[in-house]
This record gives sequence, C-alpha cells and structure tokens, in this order.
Amino acid sequence: MKNNRFTIFAISLLAASFAFANDISILKGVVKIENDQSIPKTTTIATLEFRPTSSIFCLTGSTPTRDFEGTAEIEMWVAMPDGNRYFSKQTLDKNSPHFMLSFNLMDARPESVTLEINIVMSGKGVVEISNLWAANVRVVSKWRWFYIFGGVLGSFWGLYCALMGCVAGVFMPRGKGRKLLSGMLIFATIMGVFQLLAGLAALYNGWPFSYSYPLILVGGILILICLIVYWMLKKINPSFPIPQSRSQL
Repeated sequence: MKNNRFTIFAISLLAASFAFANDISILKGVVKIENDQSIPKTTTIATLEFRPTSSIFCLTGSTPTRDFEGTAEIEMWVAMPDGNRYFSKQTLDKNSPHFMLSFNLMDARPESVTLEINIVMSGKGVVEISNLWAANVRVVSKWRWFYIFGGVLGSFWGLYCALMGCVAGVFMPRGKGRKLLSGMLIFATIMGVFQLLAGLAALYNGWPFSYSYPLILVGGILILICLIVYWMLKKINPSFPIPQSRSQL
C-alpha cells in the first residue's frame, strides 16, 4: 500500500511538470552584469525566438544581487515578423529578489517573435540575473492552480496529523496502538522528506518559485510536526515505539 501511495504521488508530480511544459527557460545559471562607470550602460543578456500562444506573455526571474547606484531596469524588446520593434521594461526593486515583466500583443497574433533581454543601469553597480523564464499568460494563470494544489496538500496532511493526534490520545493512555501510531509517523515523515526534496530539486533546477514553494513548505512543516509528535510521545512514554507486550501493539 505504501509503495502504491509513493507511485501515485510521483505520477502527480510528473503530470504537473507536463502541465507547465510551455515555459521556456532562458537562463538556469547566474549572469553577472557590472557597470564600473557613472554613465548609463545597456547589456544584452539573451536573444531568443519565442512562440506566443496568447495575447499576453511575461518574463520572470530572480535578482540575487542588486547593488547599484541610481536605477537598474530589465528591458525586453519584441521584434515582430514585419520588422516592427516594441519594448516593455520594469525597474528592478532593491528590496525584492524577484521580478515579472509582461508584454501585450494586443490584436497581433504572430507565430513567433524575437525577444531581446537587456539590463539597463544608470550608474555604477552590480546586478545578477538568474532563473529567467518566458511564459504565456495562460501558463502563468496555472500558478493559481499550483497554489490550490499546495492548499489541498496542506489540508490533507493537516487532517492526517489530526487523525494521528486522535489515535495517540485515544490509544496511548490505554497502552495500545503503538504499531499503528509508529507506522503513521514513519509514513508521514517519509512523505514529508520526499515532498521537501522534490521542492528543493525544482528550485535548484531553475523552476519558478511558485512551483517549488508548496512542496517545500508542506514537506518542511510535515517533518517538523512528526518530530514534535515523536518527541512528545517519547517524553510521555520513554519506551515508545517499542511495545512491552502484545497488548500494546
């Protein structure tokens, strides 16, 4: 039964990865842009072909380092097949490590466009860009579904932990249910570790933060709860989870 649950959960994660397959990863590593002079500087960090499937698409990414004078902007030029060029830009916030820059094609429906991504710095400083993604708006809207998935996942494990508390409260004072309770604790801990590792792997591989956040949060909290419950049961009964007689199984 436990193996079947592992298999079902793994298939769910795989299905979620296919749901977001329309994302285009532009940068997985870190690109460092420096300006050592007190004059404006424009640096091109990427040029690529992009196939919009809706009228709005966006650019998302992270800025691990934001140490600059004046302002720094992320600028996206969009070259249409007819040769016309348009742009959208956003000022990078020194207090926020993430950004999202959107572009609206209005009534145009080109099969593909050429994107040119620039960093514009008004003065001296250093900016690092990482985890740069281009995504159609319909893919971005699915982030809400992933947050809902995190809520459902958290609610399930919340009910599971409540059930585990009921089992402990009803059976432990009678000296029974040790095998059931220890099995529930082990299963929940293993699933918590699995979810935490899956979320960290998604974050390490450059997936947008919205993908990895629910798994990391729910997995971490689940592991913490299991450790606290184990510590409390061990405090109440030092022999837990080893039964002293067959009646305590």
